[in-house]
Amino acid sequence: MDLPRDPGADADRTLTFGVDADDLGPSLSRWRHLEIREVAGSGGFGSVYRAWDPVLERDVALKLLRVRDPAGVIAEGRALARVRHPNVATVYGVETHDGVVGLWTEFIKGRTLADQLRLHGPLGAREAALIVQDVCRALAAVHAAGLLHRDIKVHNVMREEGGRIVLMDFGLSEVLRAHPAQPAATSGTPPYMAPELLRLGAASVQSDIYATGVMLYHLVTGQYPVEGRTLRAIAAQLAEGRVVQLRDRRPDLPEPFLRSVEKATALDAESRYTSAGELGKALAGAIDGSQPSPTQSRRHVPMWAIAAMLGLALCATGAIAWRQFLPMAGTAAPAGGKAYASYRTGRQLLERHDRDSNIGAAIEAFQSTVQADPRFALAYAGLGDAYWEKYRSKPEKRWLDLAEKNSQRALELNNQIGSVYATLGRIHADAGQNDLAMQEFQRGFALDPRNADLYRGLAQCYESMGRLDEAETALKKAAALRPDYWYGYNRLGSFYYRRGRYADAVLQYRRVVELTPDNTQGLNNLGTTLMAMGRWDEAGAALGRARAIQPTVSNLTNLGSIALLQGRYADGAASLEKALRLDDTNYKTWGNAAAAYAWAPGGKAGGKANAKKYYTEAVLRAEQARKLRPSDPKLLADLASFNAMLDRRDESLSLVDQVIALAPEDPDVFYRLGEAYEHLGRREEAVRWIRRAVDKGYSTRYLRANPEFKKLLEDPRLRDVTKQ
Repeated sequence: MDLPRDPGADADRTLTFGVDADDLGPSLSRWRHLEIREVAGSGGFGSVYRAWDPVLERDVALKLLRVRDPAGVIAEGRALARVRHPNVATVYGVETHDGVVGLWTEFIKGRTLADQLRLHGPLGAREAALIVQDVCRALAAVHAAGLLHRDIKVHNVMREEGGRIVLMDFGLSEVLRAHPAQPAATSGTPPYMAPELLRLGAASVQSDIYATGVMLYHLVTGQYPVEGRTLRAIAAQLAEGRVVQLRDRRPDLPEPFLRSVEKATALDAESRYTSAGELGKALAGAIDGSQPSPTQSRRHVPMWAIAAMLGLALCATGAIAWRQFLPMAGTAAPAGGKAYASYRTGRQLLERHDRDSNIGAAIEAFQSTVQADPRFALAYAGLGDAYWEKYRSKPEKRWLDLAEKNSQRALELNNQIGSVYATLGRIHADAGQNDLAMQEFQRGFALDPRNADLYRGLAQCYESMGRLDEAETALKKAAALRPDYWYGYNRLGSFYYRRGRYADAVLQYRRVVELTPDNTQGLNNLGTTLMAMGRWDEAGAALGRARAIQPTVSNLTNLGSIALLQGRYADGAASLEKALRLDDTNYKTWGNAAAAYAWAPGGKAGGKANAKKYYTEAVLRAEQARKLRPSDPKLLADLASFNAMLDRRDESLSLVDQVIALAPEDPDVFYRLGEAYEHLGRREEAVRWIRRAVDKGYSTRYLRANPEFKKLLEDPRLRDVTKQ
């Protein structure tokens, strides 16, 4: 039984990056012998600093890494340090100190190829070939050292002041495997990923060559052979051979250059060049006799200092780094006053997205705006946000698809809107794709460092990674950035609730209700938290106020929970049936109703037959949600518990293993694991997980209220739990 439903569950679920220097943790002045001068950047596994090396007497780029396998990172850092080539960023040292891995490299002043494209547009064939010849030389040196780069793209190649081309950011590199046929974790940036990688094949020299060919294609077009904002979309197009040939986009380019790119990006790995050197040689021949491109004058552009960020940590989860740059176009505001008025109306309605009717009305307002001005980027951004809220209140794939489609359209018109990246990041984070979410949040922060939505998305990622102090800091900053907005306090309160910090949660929810007295979400969450504290009368009053304003699924579910906690099983089942009549798509509601029937003594509320029927429906609904959120540990834990209640032993244990592999730090998840193990007759594991749930703040009142735990709580190892 979900007792009670998570506060804020109807609003936002709950990762990371793009924070200001002040948010990266305590300021550092020194790391071992290196003197920290300034923060140069940050990423999912650590932070990059410009530091002074008194031994070398020069500036260096220091990356401090948060990794699970320091020994592996040290070994790979040493392998990279053996690569000595003018076109490869030099590694000076790698060490561990206080549990943190530090790697320092040369500090490069220059501009990435991505920055050059953004500022000056596509290159000509000659300039692109000259640049990529240097990349091929660097790649040949990397391959000769027994390494793969695995993330070649325009963002990871820098033109230093003076013109030197430098291959950098080996964040996804790995030592070549003894058995190349062994599949590697899916890693890379989707438009650059070879088809075999998308089929979970092994990374190889040929997959690096494919990415280099895509980079060539991108340098001369600003586009990719296959484009899409999701990995699934790209994989589907590649599988069907739906690739836009370079000659169709740039028929003006020399034929030898076109053939070189086509061979490098062949869908069949065996049809590509066999080595980076071979590709470089082909490019040298392709530009013999070709005329210099007018874009060659772009070499001499102003530069600024950028640290070479060589992130060595392999992504253990196999998530994919993602970033796609689209040309800036479109208008910031519509020409017509009527259209702008409808846009403003949509935004005002979304401020109170706690009301379901407001979300639909906001969608209509934004649609009116884009009908009046089809190039108004902010209105498409609003539609993306509104459809996302629609999905959160009623998780159906169509709303998620519309959220992504409209957000993408906003970026096509104007890629400088920070809030769009918040929406895209939340979509990825909700699916458990934290690395993809980080990339979107990073981009958003670069454009809008004071955007509260980005900080809330950042907190969601931090929490799912177990970095709870950072999650709390990000949520506090989001609330401080908009002190008069209820939602920031609501999210902070939900975080405290999940951590078992009920008194702190109550303070935040009271602020929500003070700002918006008719906010059913705030009242419901306040009542839920007071339930956890055993303050039944106050909880009932808050939930009753919410029901009087507007009965919602969460409200009726929690009223049903109070009835169950007090042993009024028939009343609890009746309230949950009302919730199902409002929305029968949510698997949690079906699971709660099933528990109500299962707990009822003597079949008074419908009995075991109804319980089995409702648990079966809960499994079906949860499996549908799983298609959208395949790595959500809470969903998988719920599904494991439901299957256990149906005595589906193998299915339940398989799901339990998946949840444990995700290593969440969530007391609700621990409770569900304990519930599943107890029903499956595995008392030892049940005791362990229930103990962990209580240690992490799970309310012992809910444990004692669950009649299925009666025998479990009699176990001597949980005796102290019954006294809390």
